[in-house]
Amino acid sequence: MEGAAADKAANAVDGEAVLARVSRHILPLFFSLALLNSIDRANLSFAALQLNTDLGFSRSVYGFGSGLFFIGYALLQIVAPLICARVGAPSFLGTILVLWGGVTLLFAFMRTAGQFYCLRLLLGVAESGAYPGMWYHLALFFDDHELGLAYTCVATATSVAGVLGAPLAAGLLSLDGACGLRGWQWLFLVESAPAVALGLVIRWRLARSPEAALFLRPAERSWLASRKAAQPVAAEQAHSVDTHAAPPAATTDSSIWAPLLTAFASRHIWHLAGIWTLNAMGLDGIVFWAPLLVRAILDGDADAADDGATEVVADNSVTAGDTVRQLALGRMVQAALLAGVPFGAAGIAMVVNARHSKRSGERHWHGALPLLVGAVALAALAALLGSSGNGTAGAAGAFAALSAAAVGIWSVHGPLMGWPAAFLSGTTAASGFALMKMVGALGSFLGPALIGGLADATGGFAVPCLVLACCVAAGAVLMLAFRAPGGPPAAALDMKLRVAATA
Repeated sequence: MEGAAADKAANAVDGEAVLARVSRHILPLFFSLALLNSIDRANLSFAALQLNTDLGFSRSVYGFGSGLFFIGYALLQIVAPLICARVGAPSFLGTILVLWGGVTLLFAFMRTAGQFYCLRLLLGVAESGAYPGMWYHLALFFDDHELGLAYTCVATATSVAGVLGAPLAAGLLSLDGACGLRGWQWLFLVESAPAVALGLVIRWRLARSPEAALFLRPAERSWLASRKAAQPVAAEQAHSVDTHAAPPAATTDSSIWAPLLTAFASRHIWHLAGIWTLNAMGLDGIVFWAPLLVRAILDGDADAADDGATEVVADNSVTAGDTVRQLALGRMVQAALLAGVPFGAAGIAMVVNARHSKRSGERHWHGALPLLVGAVALAALAALLGSSGNGTAGAAGAFAALSAAAVGIWSVHGPLMGWPAAFLSGTTAASGFALMKMVGALGSFLGPALIGGLADATGGFAVPCLVLACCVAAGAVLMLAFRAPGGPPAAALDMKLRVAATA
């Protein structure tokens, strides 16, 4: 009788309404977390407009330090889902937020390249579990068909951070001289506090699991829990196709590493990780160099553009010094503001692409075509940056190419990042996602570092952009070549695309 009553209550649940309430509970918190994650890791790109000059950093030093973040970032990626399974995502995510807020604060007081490198590594370690922890928690509430869009709604913060971060950075940089601090120091000081505050909110507000979601009625909590309990059956069957091995046992003290080992054994996860690595080279190359690229575009000659490693020496008069300082500050603020435009366009495009991918049920072309757009746009940007003296038209074209590159590269998030949940389940799927992010950290390191090294070696940004274009294009090829366990062959994919296009 009790079982029949429970089934009747479950049938009476409005699933769409429950998921809407779950979304309102989780997504704003995770969007805020991802927003601060992106701002705190990428505020360096705006600070570099002034910081490189003050501390005497070359393009190579800045590019290497920017990428070094992702070496630390890779360290906890793969174990984050396992930690979340043990202590709960609220405790884990709340703790790392407080830690990275503290590290961000320390950036305001660095003086040497060695300190810069150490702090970038520490910040990477502190932030490394954020996305795998969020993905793990989302997978507790959303099924594999819903997860891609839910994750995209969170990951949109990476582009929104560029939009909001640009005027915020411009305003903070304009505080230059207040209380004896430089603008870049104000940038790090002010932007460290929200992470600590959000960490406390997530720790005490976020529901640990569907069963603990007190904002839902008991019947709704039971519906969520039963839905997730039924899902791993199909996923485990797909797992056996993927690795030709038995499904992993439940996560206990004796088998806590089973999900991790299963993810490592999956060639399909490694294939997806390769795609993300190539995409991450372009993505984080843009994140950490966009303001400097925009300033090079505004200067009209990228190969002669001053990246802040050297400084104009004004004459000794106070008036002349103030004039030079105000001109430099104005150019810096202008570049910071314009750098937010490509991220705004990318944020809109990635949500549109994720929604269409979910509606059509197609992932391959929804990932490959945006990557091809990004590759072509980066190649066009390289050509325009390599041609000096193009005037306003050339600058507008280069800026449009930079924006198109961001649109293409960011749009792959939804189709790509929801894939592990289509053939793996639970903590195993979260470990697969974490493995993708961990391997992708190599691309996130190489992208900014390559731009800095090649820019110093060649005298401009044209060659680095061309190299990144080739990497992103290779990612598009790998996307088309991927076949999920039990997925359709290439011919069926082509037919599915035609059907989706005529729907």
